[in-house]
Amino acid sequence: MEPPPCFYTSVTEPDLDIGTVRSATPNDDSWDSWTKGGKLTTAPDLGEVAYRDPFVFRDGGQWRMFVGAGLEGRTAAAVSYSSPDLSQWTLDGIAAQRSGTETDPVWTGTMWECPQLFDIGSSHVLVTSIWEDDVLHYVAYGVQGRCRRIRSVPSAGKTLCPRWDSNRVPALRRSNGQDMPGGRVDG
Repeated sequence: MEPPPCFYTSVTEPDLDIGTVRSATPNDDSWDSWTKGGKLTTAPDLGEVAYRDPFVFRDGGQWRMFVGAGLEGRTAAAVSYSSPDLSQWTLDGIAAQRSGTETDPVWTGTMWECPQLFDIGSSHVLVTSIWEDDVLHYVAYGVQGRCRRIRSVPSAGKTLCPRWDSNRVPALRRSNGQDMPGGRVDG
């Protein structure tokens, strides 16, 4: 059985903030060497000032991808795409967004990095890193219309209350049916 692809952001100078989503597949079971796939998505011209960090998950009979973004006007967002086969992606629009000027109940930045969606119990949870001006402030989450606290990076509790479509199903599902948060590898 062929291993599934890994999805990542490829950037080039001089604009390291606007990336291109690509895939790579391990060449063998050791995962020591990889073959790069083609370019899958580029910033869709929604006024992006930052675009990076795809998260791919199963959504019913198709695949869905969220990509973190910062938009003109100081708005953080998660851009949504769908695909039947992990290779051809269709832009579906903005899945969630929030102005960087909103501070109630807490400020959520002007760029969301690594937006991830999970089912936990009967709730949909959006988890994202909160950025502004190339500075990571903390990690926050929103629970389908309700605010919740999270330990932040570096220390204080913060929340995120986005509005998003509630019918998304995450892909990182264990065999027992529970969702498992994903991670990221730098280097």
